Amino acid sequence: MNLYFRLLRLLFRTLWPRAPEAPLGTTVLAFRAWPLDLDYNLHVTNARYQSFMDLGRTWHLLATGLWRPVLKKRWLPILHACHVTYLKQIDPFQKFELHTSLEGWDEKYFYMRQEFRRGDDLCAIGLVRGVFRHGRRSIPTSDLLAWLQAEAPTINMNDLTSEWQAFLKVQRDQS
Repeated sequence: MNLYFRLLRLLFRTLWPRAPEAPLGTTVLAFRAWPLDLDYNLHVTNARYQSFMDLGRTWHLLATGLWRPVLKKRWLPILHACHVTYLKQIDPFQKFELHTSLEGWDEKYFYMRQEFRRGDDLCAIGLVRGVFRHGRRSIPTSDLLAWLQAEAPTINMNDLTSEWQAFLKVQRDQS
């Protein structure tokens, strides 16, 4: 199944009214590994993981209601950095879930964690840093936080996300 069909399925799910999930909570999407998701080793290809992650972040915006201010203000969510660690393969026709959560933010970026789970097995972990833009201007996180009515400038990120944030800063400083 093409990911465009999966995206349409997500958008179709939003037609039925439901209570929005907590923006700081975890959203979950269920998938099955179809033959077009596989590489020549007959497991989900590493590029497809990132495509699934795009769908997970899209669903997070839709399920939490964050799409309303984003669409109203014509902000574009932009992926700024991504790191994926592959732990266990996902085989053909296996069901798996993608768990997406907002881990924290600083003055410019949002940090998200995305986990691929097959039952109790953790198959992959993705860390993502993103920014919202309007034209060429980056939107400060405080603008979206005001809509969320979040008072604290940051939340406590887990150690993995905090260390990755520090690594990205060192990487930027060396370039």
